[in-house]
Amino acid sequence: MRTRILCAAALLSASCFAHADDASQQKAIEKLLEITHAEAQINGIREHMLTQLSEIAGQQAQGELNEVQKAAVARYTKEATDLFGKHLAWDKIRTVQVAAYQKAFTEQEIQALNTFYATPVGQKMLTQMPAIVAASTDEIRTDMQSLMPELEQIAQKMIAELAGPEKAAAEGAAQADEAAKTEDAPKAAKSAKKATKSAKKAKN
Repeated sequence: MRTRILCAAALLSASCFAHADDASQQKAIEKLLEITHAEAQINGIREHMLTQLSEIAGQQAQGELNEVQKAAVARYTKEATDLFGKHLAWDKIRTVQVAAYQKAFTEQEIQALNTFYATPVGQKMLTQMPAIVAASTDEIRTDMQSLMPELEQIAQKMIAELAGPEKAAAEGAAQADEAAKTEDAPKAAKSAKKATKSAKKAKN
């Protein structure tokens, strides 16, 4: 009986420590979200989406909006704001992010991140990272566009090889036959012209 009581007490104690660790880790994560300005980033995303909505309205109007159009934009902007408030509410996003950090990092790692992001270098990284990502994305997109013709050639050669030598030979023969027809077309037209002239002379 005493052994069972001791085991139960040990399990209860371990459970309390686990809850304490979870609470401590969650507190550290919430501090990380505060240091990294996570709520401001979510608000920035919402504002960016609303700005895009206004730009779309301006493009559709092709000029300055009249009063009726302004009222419509205001109405739909409020509708979009309510939608973002429902799906991008900070309380909801915070819960998701806390759970994600809990799975990805230990409490010690979270503390290390807090220490780094609290430094001037860490804060500078937060402010500069969007510009770095944007510049890198633009450069990669430009490079990929210039590579597309060569990638298409590689893809075509690969497809031809996977199709097998028989199909490649058949396609080559078809191309050669088409080329021969193209070359013989002027000769055939010339022969037909001569035949027409001969027929006319015979008739006369």
